[in-house]
This record gives sequence, structure tokens and C-alpha cells, in this order.
Amino acid sequence: MRAVRRSNATGSFSWIGSDGWSARSLVSDGNEAEVEGTLSVQPQANPVRGFEEYFLSLNVENNPRNPWFIEFWEHHFQCRYPNSSKTPYNQKHRKLCTGKEKLTRQNTVFEDQLQFVSDAVMAFAYAIRDMHRDLCHGKPGLCEAMKPTKGTELLKYLRKVDFEGKN
Repeated sequence: MRAVRRSNATGSFSWIGSDGWSARSLVSDGNEAEVEGTLSVQPQANPVRGFEEYFLSLNVENNPRNPWFIEFWEHHFQCRYPNSSKTPYNQKHRKLCTGKEKLTRQNTVFEDQLQFVSDAVMAFAYAIRDMHRDLCHGKPGLCEAMKPTKGTELLKYLRKVDFEGKN
């Protein structure tokens, strides 16, 4: 959109957008004149029940299993966690994180598309389960028939998955 503005072409285009870009503030913020009149097509998204409460309850102390959470925390609160490595994302933060920072609905934005990520993870889980059942015949762990797992074979199982997504 900045290129449209630089080219003095604002108002010259009729945009048709999918959920991949049209719902993102990154595209529209500061580019309102360029995107005005956009026709946007988006699938209906439903919140994943319980996710917001779960995510808002997380902090660095109770979420050590996620190696990227400290990086998220530092970026989100614009601080540097004590003893964390310098990264391109935290090197400008002079303030130290105190551990008293808290995720709230006021300071945390949730993507509407979260449901689709959840459904995609579930689809892969069901496909791998079904593939394992067929190829490994109940043997625990990864059997030789699945080493390595062929993408084309997994795709066949993905196409057969049928489940009701969570909302």
C-alpha cells in the first residue's frame, strides 16, 4: 500500500482481499485511503473456548516449556528479562522485566484465525494417528514403515480426516 501511495495511485485500484491480508492492521493502519473500498472475503471464525483465559494466565514462571515465551514477553512488554540472551528483538530494551507484568485483554490482541490453527493441528494429529494405526499396527512409537514419513502418504490421511472443530 505504501508503493501505491508513493506512485500517487491512491484510488486507482479496486482491491479484493482474502483473510491472509485484508483483516490485518499491518495492511490497513496508515493506509486507509489506499484500502478504502476493498472487498474482503473471510471465513467465519469462532473463538476457541477457554484459550484466552488460558493464555492470559501465562507468565514466564509458569510457562518454562515454551522456549520462545521469554522472547514474546520481552517484545510484548518492551523489557529485557534478567539473564536472557541479547537478541535482535530485545537489544534495544533498556527496562528490565520485573515478572510483575501481566497479560490482560487490554494489552493483548488475539487473532480471529486462532480457530483455524487449532483445527489444523487437530487435523494433523488425527491424520498421524490414523497413519500410525494402519502402518504400525498398534506397535508403540514410530515403526519402520513411518521412517521417514512421506508427505504424499500423510496427505492421503489428511484428506480423509473428519472431525468437528472446537469453538
